[in-house]
Amino acid sequence: MKKEQAKKKRGLGGLWLYALFAALLIGCVTVGDVAAKYITARPEPQNLVLAEKFHFSSNYLTDEATAPEIRVNAGTGSVDIELYNYDDLLRVSELDIDYTLTVSEVTKADGSAAEAAVVSAATISPASGTLSAGPTTQTATVTLSGLQNGYNYTVTAVGRNRYVKTLSAVFKVDPTPAKVYMYLDTSNGNYVNLYVWTVGEIKGTATIHYTPWKYYPNGIDPVMTLWTISGGSGTDSWSFANYNSSHTYRFYRVNTQTPSQSDFTVSITDSGSGAVVNGEYSPLP
Repeated sequence: MKKEQAKKKRGLGGLWLYALFAALLIGCVTVGDVAAKYITARPEPQNLVLAEKFHFSSNYLTDEATAPEIRVNAGTGSVDIELYNYDDLLRVSELDIDYTLTVSEVTKADGSAAEAAVVSAATISPASGTLSAGPTTQTATVTLSGLQNGYNYTVTAVGRNRYVKTLSAVFKVDPTPAKVYMYLDTSNGNYVNLYVWTVGEIKGTATIHYTPWKYYPNGIDPVMTLWTISGGSGTDSWSFANYNSSHTYRFYRVNTQTPSQSDFTVSITDSGSGAVVNGEYSPLP
């Protein structure tokens, strides 16, 4: 009798343990569901501000530490510069861009300061404007004018709107090509005049060859005093010591044969580079 009662007690105790374990399991599941619902339903911050994209670029100007050098052919008076509201088709500015441009420096080819007249002649038009925000790409074209041969022009563009980005480039205009020109005046029956002049960056010693049995040099001209009558050539180290110089050489006619351009050749050896530039016939300027 007592054994049976003990068995019943152990049976009831086991059921009680099972019931307690089940209750705990249900409670954990319920709490987990509530926690999960709280996490997924947690509201996002309402005051979060995302930075807007700002993109400003150009076909010539860059934001590199050393401004790129753009070579411009001699004789080019102006250059068109493009400004963009994007870096590429995937990076378009989300802000309007207010831009300004200036010619921040003008120097000679050797780096020395340019003359005031050359500096004031360089202009940019329009010098300011606005590029609209994307998503559409936009291009603004401005013109750098008043360029002169042999000068360097530094252009700076600044774009602003919350952010600031500076772009720049140096436009280097080639010097005027060195030229030596000649013109033979045969209008006088007793002598001919050979006009020689230079254009561009050429200076140095001129060498003149002539047909000796048709002409002899004018001995009154200090430049030609030491030229021998029968030598057929002479040098002139004085007349072309500077750029854009000229001199007229007179030759007296020895006989009645018709003068010809082929009777004369001229060349100038540059005192700096040693380059030789040959003369070419041209009408008088």
